[in-house]
Amino acid sequence: MKGNIKQGQELEALINQITSIPMTVAIKEEDLDYLHQAKAILKRRIHSFPKDDEPRVDSVIRELEDFGNIDYSQYDRIVIQIVTSSAYPLMMNELNRLVSLIDGKFSQAGVLWGIGTDNKLGDKILLQLVCSCQE
Repeated sequence: MKGNIKQGQELEALINQITSIPMTVAIKEEDLDYLHQAKAILKRRIHSFPKDDEPRVDSVIRELEDFGNIDYSQYDRIVIQIVTSSAYPLMMNELNRLVSLIDGKFSQAGVLWGIGTDNKLGDKILLQLVCSCQE
């Protein structure tokens, strides 16, 4: 199993980071209790950095596909946070594209979604994935 988050302080910092983002679809600390029993936890943060006239959601998808380095079959639970600024909110078509992509990758995993706001992002999208396995 591949993981980059250790139990203890590192996991607590991750849980705090996830739950401290202002969320319209919230993830609460108790929603993440299962992470304390996980055998492996993998975190990926992907910011949109579009090339030329590339839409920001295409940039996130490209980064996930090209550099995500995730063996999707290893994980049985995933936390997905999508964060944008209030000036450049997530559009429904962007959400649909991300949902379709992630559902296809993690078809056997339990998924917990969160959608939030961070005005420091400007026109960017932040996609944060926390993948875990219990076995």
